[in-house]
Amino acid sequence: MILPDGGAAGPVVIALPALGASLLLVTPLCVAGWKRLAQGYLDHMAAPPLPDPNAYDEYVELSRRLGPPALEPPEQPLPEGDGFPERPAVTEAERLARDRRQVEASSKILAGIRRALPMGYQEPLTWVPGGSPHYQYRQMACLLSAEGRLKEQDGDLAGALASYLDVIEMGVQIGRNAVYAGLLVGLAVEAIGLRRALMVAERLCAEDARVGARRLEQIAARRSGFVDPVMAECRLGLVCLLDQLQQLTSSGGHRPSWRPSRGPLSGDGPTPELGRDVRRHGKEGVVRGFVSMMDRHVSEAAGPYVLATWDVRARGRAGRRQQVPEWVALWSSTGRSVWTQYLKSRTGMAVLLVRLALQAYHLEHGRHAECLGDLVPEYLSEAPDDPFAASGPLICRREGEGFTLYSVGPDGVDDGGRPIEDPKGEGRLRHAVFPGSRGDIVSGVNTW
Repeated sequence: MILPDGGAAGPVVIALPALGASLLLVTPLCVAGWKRLAQGYLDHMAAPPLPDPNAYDEYVELSRRLGPPALEPPEQPLPEGDGFPERPAVTEAERLARDRRQVEASSKILAGIRRALPMGYQEPLTWVPGGSPHYQYRQMACLLSAEGRLKEQDGDLAGALASYLDVIEMGVQIGRNAVYAGLLVGLAVEAIGLRRALMVAERLCAEDARVGARRLEQIAARRSGFVDPVMAECRLGLVCLLDQLQQLTSSGGHRPSWRPSRGPLSGDGPTPELGRDVRRHGKEGVVRGFVSMMDRHVSEAAGPYVLATWDVRARGRAGRRQQVPEWVALWSSTGRSVWTQYLKSRTGMAVLLVRLALQAYHLEHGRHAECLGDLVPEYLSEAPDDPFAASGPLICRREGEGFTLYSVGPDGVDDGGRPIEDPKGEGRLRHAVFPGSRGDIVSGVNTW
């Protein structure tokens, strides 16, 4: 991105080399240059047009018809001492009976979800969450998952896998072109389907495993790259920044000192960080800092994860770090963590895809595949890439009568299948994956 020298009248040239395109805006800088700068960038980062029909509208309507949460994934009990009231003990038979009643009573909801899955999905750009069905997405996913568990109980493993793949597809769908909050909701939905699908994969017949692998490849093809959420977050950030700067201008730069800050997206007016930034850098300086930083993030998101620094501090001449406005650093601080969660979910989908293909190969050949190349093109169109590696596919190594399937993980180093593990972690957290995790993400060990 090319920005004009601060304060000088002249053209504003805005380019996006990170996206492989040059988008130019020429407009004079005079009064309120920060507005023109921010609005010019927004004009050339317009959100994709809302699809027609839009699955978002369908989900909003379904969320209104859903009652209070009644279903929970059985493999995710609430941890002890979390402040929530204790749940009464429920046997597996009681859980299945409850799920069956809920699924039978929600047949129209399930039909509505499946009607929405093939549609395009795009949320309106709003920086204060309101009227969004986000809070009900997990309930919809649990409903589909409950349907799958009932099909497992009835011996319909193919139908169960289809329900779990519906959950995964819904998660991928609502994460497309979404800001970080929407993407994280989508990833949480995906995780519900992934865990159940991995549990059923090795019990499928060869043909059902083949069909599942083909559908999962189609679902994976619908997923957008991480550049899209970064761009959406940048649009949202600029809208929020413009609004808060305008409020500062209207109030003469003053903000009640007693009002607590809940972050850039709090919706309670300009934050203390922004007030200090304006005094130090000026409004235009804050806008420039935000745009410059987000452009660096877009550029890094287009490349390999392991090569990105995601540094919120810019480097000036002679490589010296420049001071970045507090508001800008606060806004961007979650980016790398979200990227890690996004790639972890992609890894889970790749692992599921390979395990479905390995299951079909094993049943039809009477032996395990020696490598991923044995699965192409009969079972897979191509070997799935390792999302965390600079290049190359997932690693599959034969070991005795089985195999080890893994990704190199966030550190980008092949540790020979040594799983990520936190000795201090308890339960699922012991093998959870975070941005600074060391080791490999191993199928059957690390959690999604």
